[in-house]
Amino acid sequence: MRRTILFLLFFPASLGIISQIFSPENLSAAILALGILGMCMEQARMAAVDMAEIDQFQQKTSDPRLDRFFMVTVSTIVLELSGFYLAALSIGWGALIVLVSQIWFQCLAKIQLQPSTEKIIDHGIVPRLPILLADGIGIIFVAFWLAKILPLIMAMTLTAMLLIYGSIKYLFRTGEGRERNLQRRQSL
Repeated sequence: MRRTILFLLFFPASLGIISQIFSPENLSAAILALGILGMCMEQARMAAVDMAEIDQFQQKTSDPRLDRFFMVTVSTIVLELSGFYLAALSIGWGALIVLVSQIWFQCLAKIQLQPSTEKIIDHGIVPRLPILLADGIGIIFVAFWLAKILPLIMAMTLTAMLLIYGSIKYLFRTGEGRERNLQRRQSL
């Protein structure tokens, strides 16, 4: 049920972003919109995965860290959605909000859920530094794009970063990721 609700929340934003791709103010806006569209699809999928994992863990344990993680996840989804809907109107400002939502999550999420081992791991800021650095660089690129400083290069670089991230995440999945995906397919 949550998955359907999340789909219904993210889908209209995706349509708005698609409209930015096909009727852009310029080529750099279309390229940036393409990257943000990919990010919208990925964040919609991650929202569903995170909410399902939180639900799974809450059914098995009453760890108070889960309540905080749930609130961080929900607030991040609200920020993401705000950014994606804003991106349908103004791609640069929407992208900025979406990237800020990623930093929000990385700074506030103090745990990591591992469904394959059914463990809740304390996960501080230090292991998240590479992700925070990438998000910070993304914010700089979007800020330059908004300031019209080499907008085509900024849009292409940010979209390339998103494509590389997606490629690494899905083409070179870890054994745990493959195992979890196989379990999900078998449960359907």
